Amino acid sequence: MKYTQSEKSLEQMVLKKNSITPKKIFITIVLALAFIALVIALLQIGKDNSQIPISKKFDLSDNDEVLITGKALTDPTLQQAYAIDNTNNHIYVVQITNAGQKLGGETRTYNSAERSIKGDLTVTKLSTDGTILGKMYLTGFGHGVSIGVEPVGTTAYLWTEVDAVADRHEPNNGFGTKLARFPFVDNQVLVNTDPSITKYAPVAGADRTTVNLDMANGLLTMRYRLNETLFHFSVFNLSDVKAGNFKPLATVDQPAGLGVFQGFTSYGSYLYLLDGTASNANTNPNGNTYITTVNLNTGLQVDRAMINAGNSLLFREPEGMAIQSTGSSVRLTFGFGAYRSSTDTRKHANIYYKDALISGK
Repeated sequence: MKYTQSEKSLEQMVLKKNSITPKKIFITIVLALAFIALVIALLQIGKDNSQIPISKKFDLSDNDEVLITGKALTDPTLQQAYAIDNTNNHIYVVQITNAGQKLGGETRTYNSAERSIKGDLTVTKLSTDGTILGKMYLTGFGHGVSIGVEPVGTTAYLWTEVDAVADRHEPNNGFGTKLARFPFVDNQVLVNTDPSITKYAPVAGADRTTVNLDMANGLLTMRYRLNETLFHFSVFNLSDVKAGNFKPLATVDQPAGLGVFQGFTSYGSYLYLLDGTASNANTNPNGNTYITTVNLNTGLQVDRAMINAGNSLLFREPEGMAIQSTGSSVRLTFGFGAYRSSTDTRKHANIYYKDALISGK
């Protein structure tokens, strides 16, 4: 077949138009890179919550100070967590309920293992110098990893985990599946089905639920697990949760590489995590207790430091964190359970703090 001159010209124009040239390759690459950058930016926007106003953060290199040390609680068991009522100047400490007690309508006593699986907790109300002011018992609540306190006038509403179930990975412990709010009532035995308890499930399908309140900023932080895998932290306006609005301001993953998790607290735009295991002043005075700081708006770990506070204690196990406000000062507090003496393994409560704040990012 022969082509006319005009037909050849037309064919050449079509071939030229459809040919792949270096210029077209360059433009394609540029457009592809721009698209990838846009996708990454959009994903980052979703991860960068940036709904919590940027606050100062605690300087983990600051010296440690003593709040209380060597204080007995209602039961001789290890402190699990605590919360500080900064309005009425009280401390509320939770423990696994001691063995051998018959509480409320119970028909028999329970041993330590049974109390732990059931999720039975003892709450001790202390003054800020560690004097016992009252007690309360919670049955069927959880392990007491973290709690919060919301003062309403002179009444303290405690926030805890509730409706404990035994974890198949830790079958000897019961952990909460919801959050609970209820007033502290001295000498009360509160069963987890009592109508005075308001229950919340801010994250569908969550288990291992624990809670902390940042009353200075009106925030509630919940730690929880999904699908029996990773732990997460979601921050809500406290007023929203109480109104049944469960839209979080921020959600971050628990950082990898932590030791045994022992508690958490938040202040402003930063989350503080406590991890470590028991140590002994005679054999391992430095221990392995760490505090880790996480930016709630980005999910990034921004600090991590070993904590040497209380390294002269016998059986020094990190347990619990809370924020204390005293006048114009704000304190990052963290606790340790310890033996009463070298011959008395009943436990004492100990709380230390750091109060130096530095600029956040």
